[in-house]
Amino acid sequence: GFPERCYSPSYPLEGAPDNRLLHFHVRRLPDGAVSSALGDRIRVGHRVRLTGPLGTAFFRQEHHGRVVLVASGTGFAPMWSIAAAAIVEQPRRELLFVVAARKLQSFYMHAALCRLALFPNVAIIPVVSEPQQVSPAIRIGRPTDFMPQLSADDVVYTSGAPAMTNAVARLAREAGAVCYSDPFVPQDRKSVV
Repeated sequence: GFPERCYSPSYPLEGAPDNRLLHFHVRRLPDGAVSSALGDRIRVGHRVRLTGPLGTAFFRQEHHGRVVLVASGTGFAPMWSIAAAAIVEQPRRELLFVVAARKLQSFYMHAALCRLALFPNVAIIPVVSEPQQVSPAIRIGRPTDFMPQLSADDVVYTSGAPAMTNAVARLAREAGAVCYSDPFVPQDRKSVV
């Protein structure tokens, strides 16, 4: 009886994957048609129906150039899965991950980023919108403020807020880089499964 929603399954933030489990990153919104019911009207044992894949921001194999990932908020979920797949395919691949949250308290993905940072050719640029004094390693601004110089040899994946994904896609287009984008747009409350 709940409306249909698009969620991206993700690689686990900690530990190894289990092919019997799906991991999702869901931002609970007080007025969300589905997210507000999680843990309340939607509990363990609630029946769900899954379909997919949907969207365009999924990993394409056999690209030998640099992979640039840009995520905001729960757009981190598909980008984290792409990062894991890219590393499994080519452990020494150059990978740059710009990951953003509105505020430091919303930066839930730190354990996953620490795992990713262990690979030699991975660079991570954490960004928050709200000023913070905790660490100079966490940049303040928008993800597009910290994008690298792109080239036609890069492949860019982006997911999150539509304004951000559109801006990243424009930067990729200007550089001649291929870009796969998954903007997270609010879904119509009326669409019911």
